[in-house]
Amino acid sequence: MLMLCGATEPCFFVRGFGCALFILWGKTVMSFAEVFRAARKEKKLTQQQLADELEMDRSVISHYERGKSTPNFDSIPKICKILDLKYDDIFD
Repeated sequence: MLMLCGATEPCFFVRGFGCALFILWGKTVMSFAEVFRAARKEKKLTQQQLADELEMDRSVISHYERGKSTPNFDSIPKICKILDLKYDDIFD
């Protein structure tokens, strides 16, 4: 399970606002982009390495991390597997 910002409890609530998803982690609110980027960095993957594993362009990873877009439903299981996340870690 990904633990960020000193959080000791898992994610328990998610709200979506357009492309931005805000995740309450303990008392810290994190966007999907922040969780995604932190998980990639925790796995010590570059944007290009992750893009190669997901079979997409590096610019897509950059857009996810900057909150410009979110993954489509079909990409989520593969993202969770590669980044060693559970669906509940990023969505409620």
